[in-house]
Amino acid sequence: GVIAKDMLLPAAVAVQGDLAVIGEIKGQVTILDKAGKVVAKLGTNTNTDEVGTNKTEPDKWRLGVVTAPHGVAFNAHGDVFVAEYNIFGRVHCFRRE
Repeated sequence: GVIAKDMLLPAAVAVQGDLAVIGEIKGQVTILDKAGKVVAKLGTNTNTDEVGTNKTEPDKWRLGVVTAPHGVAFNAHGDVFVAEYNIFGRVHCFRRE
């Protein structure tokens, strides 16, 4: 099997075809290919006070930057949806190009 390393507290995985998307509570979403190679990193947040918590307030949110990804899914077009672990509620859509 394949083991992905250096994840930031992975919380959820969704698979579509040869890709897997992983929501990482510490502020990142990673897409892997079937060999476990990183294809993309989405929404990476480097502000440590904003990640891994469900209390990051909406005035700190930035478009395309995640705080605590918890649920992940693909749609039929390969777009990635990310639900945040946040008391204020937030869902991202990263469009496949």
